[in-house]
Amino acid sequence: MTKGLMEVYMKVGIIGGGSIGLLLAGRLGKKHEVTLFTRTKSQADQINCAGGIEIKGIHPVFTECKAEMLAHSKAIATQELLIVTVKQGAIEEILPYIQSVRSPLLFLQNGMSHLKKLDCLHSVSVYVGITEHGALRDNETTTIHTGMGIIRAGLYRGERQVALLEQQDADFPIEEVNDIYPRLIEKLIVNACINPLTAVLGVKNGELIANSYFRQILKQLCEQVCYGLGIDKEQYLKYQEKVFLICERTADNKSSMLRDIEMQRKTEIEAILGYCLEEANERIQKMGLVSALYAMIRGLEESGGK
Repeated sequence: MTKGLMEVYMKVGIIGGGSIGLLLAGRLGKKHEVTLFTRTKSQADQINCAGGIEIKGIHPVFTECKAEMLAHSKAIATQELLIVTVKQGAIEEILPYIQSVRSPLLFLQNGMSHLKKLDCLHSVSVYVGITEHGALRDNETTTIHTGMGIIRAGLYRGERQVALLEQQDADFPIEEVNDIYPRLIEKLIVNACINPLTAVLGVKNGELIANSYFRQILKQLCEQVCYGLGIDKEQYLKYQEKVFLICERTADNKSSMLRDIEMQRKTEIEAILGYCLEEANERIQKMGLVSALYAMIRGLEESGGK
């Protein structure tokens, strides 16, 4: 049974002004008092100057919203819910600002390496989750909602927040699941298979199944990732089917890792394939393709995506 994560009007803080952070601020700001906490003063100033956030694409809307630079903000402690949307690599950077916060926290990241870093938090409730929405940041104040989905969250540590979890939000659902771990694993496998392969090949998601050679590599990669995570063959076939389905559904999309490489930004390879290799332990000897793709992405990062 699943239930919504937000019931009534609340003070919601969103940490991270990327595509998903802007999307959440724009959607949740219609029903809640939202403050977006950004890494840079420039982005906060631009949002405040514009008066809010614009969402293009699916259900376009302009939402009034205030923004503050995280490092200079005192409002972080006054939020009733904090949603952390920064990428894995930025988690350590923002931890000092939320470590002593008692309000419930929800982390939405790709990969799973951030879980080990959450034990230092003083929050009464730490949730982790995944988002199925597709979004692209257009500029500092605008995001493009490219794919409708759902956000699923589960209690990682602490007390379940009943007041937050009683009512579904039909417009932008955030649902609670009793056991989030299988969802995290599924998202990890999907990202581990699609992201690095599209980034190295320079193709959109659909090409991985449309091209017979790429499809074979994708199958081999999925098998090795699942093997490294200790997943049996029966489960592996289910995950492979899911990977293929996502490729089909998002055929015209560029993966976030491909976009990062094209924009010469740091990728989330450590949180995705790096985590898989770390978890594999002695099984790593049979993960040659995973190791090679990991090295290729790190090499592309070093050479500026060229």
